[in-house]
This record gives sequence, structure tokens and C-alpha cells, in this order.
Amino acid sequence: LRIEAGTKIYSTFDDKGTPAFDDDEVGAVIVAPGGKLIAAGSAQEPIVFDPIQTLEAERGEDSPLDPDDVVGPMPIASTGGLWGGVIMLGEAYIAFTDNADMNIGNNIIEGFLPATANDNDGDGRDDILEYGFAAAFPRTDASNSGSMRYCSIRHGGYEVGDGNEITGLTLGGVGTGTTIEFIEVVSNQDDGIEFFGGTVNTKNISMILNQDDAFDIDEGHTGTHQFWFAIQNPNSADNGGEWDGVTGSSKGSEDPSVTRSMPQIYNATLLGPGAASGVTGSDKGNNGFFIDDYFAGNLQNSIVHDFGEALVEVSSDDEGGFMASNNLIGDFGSY
Repeated sequence: LRIEAGTKIYSTFDDKGTPAFDDDEVGAVIVAPGGKLIAAGSAQEPIVFDPIQTLEAERGEDSPLDPDDVVGPMPIASTGGLWGGVIMLGEAYIAFTDNADMNIGNNIIEGFLPATANDNDGDGRDDILEYGFAAAFPRTDASNSGSMRYCSIRHGGYEVGDGNEITGLTLGGVGTGTTIEFIEVVSNQDDGIEFFGGTVNTKNISMILNQDDAFDIDEGHTGTHQFWFAIQNPNSADNGGEWDGVTGSSKGSEDPSVTRSMPQIYNATLLGPGAASGVTGSDKGNNGFFIDDYFAGNLQNSIVHDFGEALVEVSSDDEGGFMASNNLIGDFGSY
């Protein structure tokens, strides 16, 4: 799928007026393993992913694509969950272990109900939502899921249920052949960006007023990243980074092939919602970072400031060897 510079894409969400989730229709862009998204925006003509309410408010009329009869309203900084998000899936390494402490190597992306309608490889999982390496998709750490440059993703983060929601930009098993740079995610109801394993590198990424973690890392991610920026939502936000090493029933201590997350992060600026903001919706706290599951990444030459709790909260499950150096640490807690 190629998206030209200057394109605006408006997406929808329809809950069908029922409390159940299995009939919901949610707009999202999903790049399945083997597919590519080429979203080639520019500084002068960025590509914008937005909810249909924005278009209605701009035109002053209801869209026939919108399930309600209301014009807009125009989304604001606290508005999220109006559609899904952008999801890129690839065949690079992921660390997802089973009950036997061995790496399965593939997983189903969160944010959608389980389905097997497109299970062409017979593993009981929907191929469209599967990522990582398996018999049908050999491990390819240099896999290319496309290119995203100068893109803005706004007011998404639809939630199927508690703990099962769509990140603004989701990267599952995405390889180093993929280009991700000059991206912003604005007012997403869930995390701004999440790396589920993979080896993809990024530059110039901004997370603005999202309602959960700004940068979420998990499942053995090993990319290199530079020039990250985040400012957390003052009303509902979680950590600047929730950084986990491995996911699964065990932590892979018996499987020598398991590599925990150890990304290299340089020149990040993470600004919290303020010490006394009283944010709601934090499931793990309003920390600079929450470290868990043997995370072993490295943070250098960065600034972290103005979170309501700690600079780093380390879970009892973590002995990964997280390292940080040459960083500027601001104010935390009730100062």
C-alpha cells in the first residue's frame, strides 16, 4: 500500500449500539507479515491519520461513513479511542515463551478479538494478526515492512477490552529493513508507540498527550533509536516508558536462544504530566520508566523530567541489566 505525501486518511469506529465487542467495526491499517506500507510524507506535506469526526467538523456536515448522526465534534487533546491505529507486522525475532520456558517465537498482536478466519498455515492463529517467525514465516531480522516518514497518527487507541487495546503505532516483529522516522502520535487512548520484539530502528519520534505509556518496549526488541520526544497527558497517563524484556508463561531462562529486550536509546526527552497532576488511568504508575521482565536496554544523553512518582520503578521480575549514562534528571514525586 502506497500513500502519497499530503494524504489525509479518516477512520471510523462503530460499536453497533451493543455492549458486546464481537460485532464492533474498527478502522485500522494493518500490514501483515510479507506486506509493505509505503507512507512517504514530507515536512511540507505530512500524511495524517485522523478520525472521521475531524473531517465532519472541518466541513460542518455529517459523513455517511460515520455511524451516528452527529457532526464532529472536533477532537481535542483529551479525545482518544475514536478509531484503531497503524499496525506493522514482520518476521523478525521476538521473545514470547511457553510453559516449558522455551521461545515460541511468534504471537498475535493485541487490540483485536481472536480469530482463525485467515489461518492458512494451520497453527490456530489468524495470519493477518500474527507476527514473528514460524514455519510459514522464517526468521528474518532484516525484514522490510515498508517505510513511514512524516506521518501523524491522531486520536486512536480503540479498546476491545481491559488490557486489549490498539497502540497509536504498533510494530510487531518488524525488521531493520523498515524505515520509521519523523512520526508523531497524538492523543491516543493507549500507548503512543509499542515495539513487540523486532529489530527496527527509529529516529525523530514524538509522543504527544497520549493516555498510557509513551514508549512501550517488549518481547526481545533490539533496535537503535535516536531523538525521541514525549510529553504526557496531564489528565490520564502512565509511564514515560514501560520497558519489558520478554513476554510469556516463563522468562526463557532455560532457552539459550532467548534474547531479552536490549534497545539502544539516545537523545530522548521525556516530560511527565507534573508531580501534582493527579493523573488517572495509570496501571503501573506515573514513573519515568517501569522496568520489568529482564529488560537490558541502554539510555544515554537524554532528559527525563516532571513525573509524579519515581525516575525508575524496577519490578521484582527484573535482573536484566538496564543501563543509563550521561542523562539529565529533573524533578519527580511531590516536590
